This record gives sequence, structure tokens and C-alpha cells, in this order.
Amino acid sequence: LKALGKDDEAKRQYDLAIETQKKCLDPNSQNYTSDLLNLAEMLKDQGYYDKAKALYECALISCEEKFGPNHSKVAKLLNDLAFVLQAQGYYDKAKVHSERALSIRQVQLGPNHPDVAESLNSLALLLITQAKYDEAKPLCERSIEISERTLGP
Repeated sequence: LKALGKDDEAKRQYDLAIETQKKCLDPNSQNYTSDLLNLAEMLKDQGYYDKAKALYECALISCEEKFGPNHSKVAKLLNDLAFVLQAQGYYDKAKVHSERALSIRQVQLGPNHPDVAESLNSLALLLITQAKYDEAKPLCERSIEISERTLGP
């Protein structure tokens, strides 16, 4: 529905799915977390950052409990949560999450993985938003270097 531009109907369906799962399933089941993430992503895209943030935070707790605090899925959620925090102007909190995501990805995936490049880029964009260009530049350069090496120029 979202792909068809029917955001309101998609949101209603996601809300209904989550409420149904809350009644029928363990809130920590994989499907429940996936639905939380889907709804959070849609709310983020629509600019409902407070609602998206709450869902990302719930999903993050669930992922950390299931996979441990240093899993690559946790890093993805940290990046998503950092984006929402950045959009809300909570730059310090966003930076903490971005740096943690980068650290997890470097350890779990290696220093030259495309997801590391994504985390470097996200952190650089956060710094650019704050006019911290000197701090952002080496992160951008490293992100480009990794991307070109792994994906081609």
C-alpha cells in the first residue's frame, strides 16, 4: 500500500497488525519486531518522529535481547534511531547511536564492509548538519573509499 502512495491505509493496516499481534503473539517474536520496524519506517518517512522513535526504541530493546548488544541487526536499528534523533535536533544522542552502530559494524563485518561505509556516511551527515565539516570530511572520504573498493567507482 505504501508503494502505491496509500500511506494512511498502510499505517492503518500496520497499526491493526501490531494490535493483533499484541493480543496473540509474544511481543518479542520476530514478526512483532518486523512489524514495529515497518511501522517505524513509515512513520519516519511521514515525519512522525516521536512515534517512530518510540517504535525504534522498542525494536532495539527486542533485538538486543534476542541477538546481543553487538549484533549487526542492532547496528542497523541504531542507525535508524540516530536518523530520527537527528531529525528532531537531538544531535548528541544521535551521535552516540551512530558511533555505536559504526563500532559494531566494524567489529562484526570488518572495516571495509559496505555497511561500515553506510555508518560512516550517516555519522558524517550528522556532523555536516552541525557545520562540523572538518570532522565530517575524513568520514566521507573513508566511506567513499570503502564504497568504491567494494561496489566499484
